[in-house]
Amino acid sequence: MVGVYGPRQSHRSAGYSDRGALDCDVKFANFATRRRTEAGQSAEEREASASLARALTGAVRLEAYPKASIDVGVTVLESGGDDLALAVAAASLALVDAGVEVLDTVAACSVCRVGPALLLNPSADEERLAEGTVTVALLPTLGKVSMLDCAGKWSQSAFDQAVDTAVAGCRTLDGAMRAALGPAGP
Repeated sequence: MVGVYGPRQSHRSAGYSDRGALDCDVKFANFATRRRTEAGQSAEEREASASLARALTGAVRLEAYPKASIDVGVTVLESGGDDLALAVAAASLALVDAGVEVLDTVAACSVCRVGPALLLNPSADEERLAEGTVTVALLPTLGKVSMLDCAGKWSQSAFDQAVDTAVAGCRTLDGAMRAALGPAGP
């Protein structure tokens, strides 16, 4: 579930800025995962929030919103795996739907390595077995990667193959995202 709030007057007290600010917050509902979360934002939620902000910042035209803040809130109601990539794509669609000026949509996909196999958009069970994971956020029309997260040990060839697989998945996902947006797309 994604909500976009703003642009509105920035709540930061840093003074004048000729660029707007993009603030992202990711939360997991207590019933979303098998493990229970502690009060406040967990380390996983803070990391996902920072990664989401990195992925979206390259797409949002922040210079069009001086002294303003755009807040993106993501609540994961059910974690089935590939949560960060799904949050990025959903937040990108929500930004466009809210009328925020963007350069491009942001599609994201994850690839995990289980033994010699590379799995695109892994399930939660596949993620638990993974020896490594790569998540790529792509601005497909511009051909730019806005975020790349990597965990685990990778050989150079396996890493390159995982990134190529994720980018191809992002390009496929972008078509579905644009179809969902219809003529209102960026």
